[in-house]
Amino acid sequence: FDRLMELSLGIAKDLGALGMLYEKRGDPPSALESYRKSLQIYQSLGLAGDVDRLLPLLIALAERSGQAEEAAAYRLLQAKGKGQP
Repeated sequence: FDRLMELSLGIAKDLGALGMLYEKRGDPPSALESYRKSLQIYQSLGLAGDVDRLLPLLIALAERSGQAEEAAAYRLLQAKGKGQP
């Protein structure tokens, strides 16, 4: 189980980094998708600190992309403080 968690954490970090790269390259849809996948992994692992660090990126990008409802959902998660639904 520890190895699976370690691999999942690595994938989540890589997806977050990929999201940043897509964002810098001007590809918001791909960036959002990478950030979403990273968020799902962090949530499934119960890593609230990592979720809380990712949420501001998701909120800002969703807002810039005209995804107001999605940004509001991430704000709600952020307000809960644990990044868990």
